[in-house]
Amino acid sequence: MRILVVGGGTAGFVSALILKKRFGINAKVDLVKSDNIGTIGVGEGSTEHWYEFMKFVDIPFTQLILKTEATFKTGIFFKNWSNKDYLHNVNHLYDRTYGQNRIYFEKLIIDDLPLSSYNCIKSLIDTNYLNREGMSINDNLPANQFHFNSLKLIQFLQESFKMAGGNVFTDDIKDVILNNKGEIDKVKSNDREYEYDFYIDCTGFKRLLISKLGVKWNSYKDYLKMNCAMVFPTKNKEDIDMFTTAEAMNSGWRFEIPIQSRRGNGYIFDKNYITPDKAKEEIENHFGHEIEVNKVIDFDSGTLDKFWIKNCVAMGLSGSFVEPLEATSIGTTIQQSFILMHYLKNYNEKVIEKYNDSMNDIMTNIRDFIQLHYITNRNDTDFWRSLKDVKISDTLKEKLELWKHRLPISEDFNKQSDYILFKDANWIHILYGMNLIDVEKIKENHNFNSSEIIESVKDNIKNIRQNEKNVNTITHKQYLDIFKEIAT
Repeated sequence: MRILVVGGGTAGFVSALILKKRFGINAKVDLVKSDNIGTIGVGEGSTEHWYEFMKFVDIPFTQLILKTEATFKTGIFFKNWSNKDYLHNVNHLYDRTYGQNRIYFEKLIIDDLPLSSYNCIKSLIDTNYLNREGMSINDNLPANQFHFNSLKLIQFLQESFKMAGGNVFTDDIKDVILNNKGEIDKVKSNDREYEYDFYIDCTGFKRLLISKLGVKWNSYKDYLKMNCAMVFPTKNKEDIDMFTTAEAMNSGWRFEIPIQSRRGNGYIFDKNYITPDKAKEEIENHFGHEIEVNKVIDFDSGTLDKFWIKNCVAMGLSGSFVEPLEATSIGTTIQQSFILMHYLKNYNEKVIEKYNDSMNDIMTNIRDFIQLHYITNRNDTDFWRSLKDVKISDTLKEKLELWKHRLPISEDFNKQSDYILFKDANWIHILYGMNLIDVEKIKENHNFNSSEIIESVKDNIKNIRQNEKNVNTITHKQYLDIFKEIAT
């Protein structure tokens, strides 16, 4: 099989690397990128799915840290979204048995402890993570999520793809030619034709390929009000946070993403309540200094009705876009590519239908999870008051009704694709952070008969408290400096 990826952003190279790894010498995987298409660059963070991606394509984490200004991310710190600040922290590098066990979360809730207690909230790392003799960085990472410089990340992924044997062409695709079956026969630039068996559309909002096959955009504007992003850099603090900051503002929220050389920032807002100029003014008042805005991007959160049509799949922004609240874009591309690699060999209409059903599950899960963050009692501005009138999706209503008297469990998601991004532990963090959990009901229904688990939970919490008092710690920046010293 001959596969052509059109688009040289993160989505393009991620999907190309996964397919190249999956099919090896049994498939020709090439990529065409344009120097005339810039990157959106709204967010520079990953979900935990990035860890699995890098392990699958055999890219060393040392190189990620060295070449992309990457930093470690323990989660997202939510500030001013409710009456308490909280960290959404789900990390598969800690003990799954208790770290993602309903009884464990119940115990934390009953004892009024942050759900992130199992991992460090502050930018402090135990020096035991460092092992100068025979250091196994891949096994001793302090977190399974990362922040990175998006431009350097693309360069890094391109180098990795070329090393894996993939061809990269720099060209501007101008035309898409269909055959008599309505499939893509070839794509053309001014000087060259590219004829392949299968095509991956990673051309972002332009959707150069998939738009020729008849697609419909399903907007989420009835559920998610944000429609504009302002992006700007700021200097680093003395230390580097180990989390993305998501702070509620007057007409939306701002993100702060620390990488080694700077902080990437953005203000995500609803233009019905604030203009870009006023948004810039609000941010400058917040920071106490002027900012230099890199770009202002209008967007419409939503998804294609079909990601896979004939011999073409839309990846990344070509297939969907949701505001960057939980860094879903890269994670969606990874999961989408993993599904595709299982389905691409000997596909038929039934396979295509199943794939699109899986993508619908993924996007419904993301839409509902993002909307959950906006179910709040905040009413201090017109924007936050307006959220009371926003329609809640039927699928989210169903979930909230189910969880009135208990916490989410993994079985609640069994009818959805295995590749959905957010499962029980993720939902529990946000539900609790947004005060959507009836603590008294949890106390009433908590199963204290599981004495062995309860004692283990108590021991875990005790160890957490003890570790937080451990003086043998270093800062995130110090860790990165030592990491780079060892790696080089």
